[in-house]
Amino acid sequence: MNVCLFSGYVVRKFDLRKTSSNVDVVSYVIANNDVYIKDGKPVERVEFITVTSYGKQAVNDNKYLKKKSYVEITSRAVPWYDKATGKSGVNFVNENVKYIYSGKSEEGAEGASEDQQYAGNGLPEGLDDWVSEYNNAADPFANVGR
Repeated sequence: MNVCLFSGYVVRKFDLRKTSSNVDVVSYVIANNDVYIKDGKPVERVEFITVTSYGKQAVNDNKYLKKKSYVEITSRAVPWYDKATGKSGVNFVNENVKYIYSGKSEEGAEGASEDQQYAGNGLPEGLDDWVSEYNNAADPFANVGR
């Protein structure tokens, strides 16, 4: 099974574009905090992960996401290799994107640090209605394996 799960904040602006076959596509970077133990002490680092959405998912991502939006992503890893340059890598192609936080400033959040703006358990107060509506839509994986 080729399934990758990521969560994190969108770190920069991105634009909707078209492939040569006229399919909508967006690529964006999310930041994910990672903690590991070194010499018995926790060490924190930030991982930057580039993800790509196609078709309707790309259109929705372009409409609802912006810098500082928090997302949970289910994707698949697609390896690539360029014979001409000898370079290779992995693209993460989104299968499902759950919009957790829109990234819009809340009243009084101006001047607060990013940690203070995103602090708290669960969803932030004042979460936009579209997030709830989108996340309560039919699960695309509901009938898998049935």
